[in-house]
Amino acid sequence: MKPLADWTQEDLDLVVRANQKENVSIDYKASEALNFDDKKPLTTKGGMLGNQHRDELIRDVCSMANAEGGRIYFGISEKKGGYPKANDGGYDPAKTNADRIEQILITNVHPRLQGLTVQPVPLKNGKHAFVVEIDKASSHAPHQADDKIYYKRRDATRLPMDDYEVRDAMRRSIEYGHKYGTAWDLYVELRRLDHAMRERVQLDSNAWHKRDSLIIRVSNNLRAGGVAIMTLDKEMRMKVADLIVEIDRFNSVIEVVDPGQGDSARITEPLRRQLLGMINIAQPAYASLMECVKEAP
Repeated sequence: MKPLADWTQEDLDLVVRANQKENVSIDYKASEALNFDDKKPLTTKGGMLGNQHRDELIRDVCSMANAEGGRIYFGISEKKGGYPKANDGGYDPAKTNADRIEQILITNVHPRLQGLTVQPVPLKNGKHAFVVEIDKASSHAPHQADDKIYYKRRDATRLPMDDYEVRDAMRRSIEYGHKYGTAWDLYVELRRLDHAMRERVQLDSNAWHKRDSLIIRVSNNLRAGGVAIMTLDKEMRMKVADLIVEIDRFNSVIEVVDPGQGDSARITEPLRRQLLGMINIAQPAYASLMECVKEAP
């Protein structure tokens, strides 16, 4: 798929021809919805038209982030039933640009949105359409609009979130931090241990080294990383547990190998074989943790 940063009018026309109905992750807006400077009074709702457009932008983006994420296409008019009608000619970039749209969202959505992209799409008439791409809220969920309301998106409709939905989103946000944040810490720790084991396995078995320098130290993050380790399958959980046991056993041998040599010791052939076995455990373990981290929204 073509990167959003490379889109042209032809790509916008393809969206229209695809005729995808609005849903939880797709919304079409006429270019006039970017007119934040129109101060014409509204006759039915009160306030100013430009303010209404600004408020609609903030609340639509919040609702999409609090649902599944998605895209809002500014510059595609909508026909009955929520289907795209046509490229409506875009908006003057001298009046509204990507920076201004992004600044409105950064200033008025709390906590700050993560994974927000506001991409201008140049049109042949010199104006711009805009695609606002929003990631699904994860570690910062849920997002609150400027009116202090949390919005959700159901099908193509924006609705206030119920109390239980706000609480559930916050709970999932905490779980996200535990799962993916700790998984990353464990991945880094396992890579460090793998590097330490490979350094030692390459040492000359006849060379003497400071006994303390051969010890492989396991951080508290790995020993106490139960939340992240439980995201792995059963076999991999056992491998991580086995690795910790093997490292402790290796360190115990280092403390007594070559008795009578004081604070000096060697990596003997049995120790080398033990290191190779530990490396074989560590590699698939940190590979599995990396896959866990990649699942992060």
